[in-house]
Amino acid sequence: MVWILLRAHLYGAGVIGVFLVALPLLARGLDPILGGALPGAAGPLGYALAVAGALLSYDSFLGLVLRGHGTAFPTDPPRQFVVAGPYRWVRNPMYHGNLLVVLGLAAVLRSPGIAMYWALLFLVTHWYVVRVEEPRLAQRFGDRYADFRRRVGRWMPRRPMPDRP
Repeated sequence: MVWILLRAHLYGAGVIGVFLVALPLLARGLDPILGGALPGAAGPLGYALAVAGALLSYDSFLGLVLRGHGTAFPTDPPRQFVVAGPYRWVRNPMYHGNLLVVLGLAAVLRSPGIAMYWALLFLVTHWYVVRVEEPRLAQRFGDRYADFRRRVGRWMPRRPMPDRP
């Protein structure tokens, strides 16, 4: 378990470093081209969004590690299917959390460039989930995943499923 936790956190640090820090900050460079800034009132809301997103993402991440005995990284996926914690409410809580972090960062920095990056990140994430991740999960977990898809929304939370490992 210690080795899985270490691998998962190393992968996570890479994802966070690239998609939630480096690319948004590069996108901020577009602000002068896009002109203006997001409203100043967005800042306090941005902190709340970023913190809530980070907590949701990390809780989801830990669920995959501790209950799924794997990582969130596609080459080292969980060995067990996880329908617990945030996964009871929505199929992609880690992506939700990450997107909230980026949206919060856009608001805190009042950056239209980061807001634009957020929109692109959502579109790319949606494409990846639909075209790559969901077919792989359906193949790996069969009927259990099919039931999960019927009962739990991809992006919109629904009434939670009962906790299962």
